[in-house]
Amino acid sequence: MDVVRLRTLTEKSTIWFGKWEGYSVGQMLGLNHNAALRWIYYNCDRVSFTDDILTQIRIIHREGDRKINKPGKDPIKGGELQEFLSNYNPLFKHIAKVKQNKRVRGRLGELKRSAPSKSQMASKNHGH
Repeated sequence: MDVVRLRTLTEKSTIWFGKWEGYSVGQMLGLNHNAALRWIYYNCDRVSFTDDILTQIRIIHREGDRKINKPGKDPIKGGELQEFLSNYNPLFKHIAKVKQNKRVRGRLGELKRSAPSKSQMASKNHGH
């Protein structure tokens, strides 16, 4: 007989795997990483959250309950929820695009700052 362990996480619980290892669920909520928590809920079969957290990350919502049977996973339902939320909030796609553009501009700025200008090269060549 197999014993199935299901971990129900609260706000004080710490994520013990992946990119967010060491962060508590409350910290992730404070940093507005709801999408990462939804991903964990739908893709990790032995991890669940308390109902108040499921409400905050919009799995339990007034438009409908999108809970799944645990232990178990359903990445397709998670993708459907993500698509629903992006359609529900028309600014969602715009915000994601702005964040991406800021990242690209930041990387380009780093490249420009790392390469010396012509005047800097000239002053080095002349011994200044």
